[in-house]
Amino acid sequence: MQDSSLLAYAHAQQGLASLDCHEVEAVEQVHEEAVPGTRIRGRTVENEFCFDCHVANEHTSCEEIMERTKDLEINPHSGGGECYLCYQMHR
Repeated sequence: MQDSSLLAYAHAQQGLASLDCHEVEAVEQVHEEAVPGTRIRGRTVENEFCFDCHVANEHTSCEEIMERTKDLEINPHSGGGECYLCYQMHR
């Protein structure tokens, strides 16, 4: 949350903490396997997790994003897919 090169930093600047988005049980499960000095393996989440907060940007479904970006010369959203494949909150 302090590393400006990570997308999570932007959420921290808005006053959000990890538990504002993640449930305690999920955080505990991921951290169970943590080893000091190593990074925690990232979890994948369903797209709906992202859309829960990004409705204000009108990103409420893969279909809507594909429609909004259809005229781009190179459209990264043309095949749908999962948000986490390109937008990683943690590294």
